[in-house]
Amino acid sequence: MIRDNVVKTITLSFIAVIIVSSVLFGSASKIICGWQSGEIYFVGPVPYRQNPRGFYRSLDYGENIELLSVVEPGVTHYEFGLLLADAQENTIHRLWGTTYAGIFYTSFDGGYSWVAQDNHSAWYRGWASGIVAGEIYRQKFPPNDDYLERRASFDSAFVDCSMDGYPNDEGISIICLGNSPGEVYAITFQGNLYYSDNYAENFTFKTNVISYGINFTSVGCMYNGNYPGEFFGTNGYYFICRVYDYGFSVDSLSSAPSLSAWYAISSQPGELYSLIIDYDYSDTSTIYIYHTMDYFQTYDLYTHYIPHIQSGIEEQDSVIPGNISLSVYPNPANPDFNIRYTLDRPEPVEIFVHNILGKIVWNYKTEIQVPGEYKVKCEDKNLNSGIYLVKIQTTRKEAVQKMIILK
Repeated sequence: MIRDNVVKTITLSFIAVIIVSSVLFGSASKIICGWQSGEIYFVGPVPYRQNPRGFYRSLDYGENIELLSVVEPGVTHYEFGLLLADAQENTIHRLWGTTYAGIFYTSFDGGYSWVAQDNHSAWYRGWASGIVAGEIYRQKFPPNDDYLERRASFDSAFVDCSMDGYPNDEGISIICLGNSPGEVYAITFQGNLYYSDNYAENFTFKTNVISYGINFTSVGCMYNGNYPGEFFGTNGYYFICRVYDYGFSVDSLSSAPSLSAWYAISSQPGELYSLIIDYDYSDTSTIYIYHTMDYFQTYDLYTHYIPHIQSGIEEQDSVIPGNISLSVYPNPANPDFNIRYTLDRPEPVEIFVHNILGKIVWNYKTEIQVPGEYKVKCEDKNLNSGIYLVKIQTTRKEAVQKMIILK
């Protein structure tokens, strides 16, 4: 049952229970949970752009989203890659490209900036972060895909795990960690589930998950659970199961959304998020965020539209050297906002606010102003939620900046 369906539209704006116990340890995914109730991070398309990927945050369960940073093509990689949450607050890892990563980046400021952490010729997959700050597991790329490496902390190097008791001829299809220190789950390509409680040094066989009618080995994902013996898994991204009792009990969350969904598991039992993105760079991409508190028996759905094609007027640089500097804040606004601009020569100024169709919805005009910095406040209560373009125009040049209003 869907309790609510909220539709929001966002724009490109760089804005510089679960209490802290909601640590972000987990397996690599396109969406992860944060440290506070309702806090999530995810990867998605960028407004009015074709190639780069953006890193988003929501502080209200996905109802409103904020673009924090963008990876430009040719700078690192056009694909932002999967995300890993760290136990240390405001610390997030992202993989270069896909799960098969030879380099990963870490943000220590909640996603505003990223620092390369590991760069070498080897490739890895099956990434997972632990419940200790800086702890990461990763699986070696074939042909050595039956070996795991572990980094115990930020100050430690990656070292091979002993993996005694794990078969060396079945490979590792996928891994995840548990909610207790040292707890590791690994599934072979034959569907055999192995369990370790001492940081992958020793493994014991538990069961064959394929015998339950699920196949995590087919392009599937595993996600850390909340209790010892619990984890979640998807079968080819199309449905999610809750596995508990160390693999001997399985519940299919049949009410959960499917269609190539990525999931995030909160530390609150029963709370999950699902992310589905319909990419359409010829027009508008759509982001669907599902949130449940009861294993998808009921859920909220939040829909966000990301436009890629300009409408009405064209955006220009918000800073024109030697002429105008323009800034709009707060952004997003609710609904009042300030427009700050600087002139380097005497001239009149006119300010326009356009909606997404190019229609002028607010206008401000001055006589000739002397060089200096000025601030104008827009207090039009009739402006609805959505995307707007703020344009400042003088006798010589003009500048435009996107903004959003969220009520």
